[in-house]
Amino acid sequence: MTKQEYLKNLTKPLPNTKWAKYPAGQITQFWGENPSLYSSVFGQNDDIHKYLAGHSGIDIATFHRDKVFACQAGYVQRIRTDRLTMGGLCVYIQSPELEDGNDKVIIQHVYAHLDEYVVKEGDYVERGQLIGYEGNTGFVISGN
Repeated sequence: MTKQEYLKNLTKPLPNTKWAKYPAGQITQFWGENPSLYSSVFGQNDDIHKYLAGHSGIDIATFHRDKVFACQAGYVQRIRTDRLTMGGLCVYIQSPELEDGNDKVIIQHVYAHLDEYVVKEGDYVERGQLIGYEGNTGFVISGN
């Protein structure tokens, strides 16, 4: 499978959410937004971190204990169980090897801030399979 085919077939991890920027939808933060906020929390106020230390994911506002599903098939490569650090409870799902021109690539999806996960390391998950439940664990910056 090519990287483009894989990415084209992603599904929403939270199927009942509206994928638009809040308040029109439930996305509260896109990639790279708010670098000065993140850098200041970690005491990195120099010019480089102030502009480059942004968030590397998409935050989706939803309700506690909503079901979270795999957006694409892959292997559970890692589970982080510390509820207090950065992403809190996290499940890392790794794609199979994908073709990208002459290169081979692997894409990793991270589902963070979970309240509970229902998979284990090494599991193969299908797209749309339940992997856990939405939570508020880890380092969460909220506007409200």
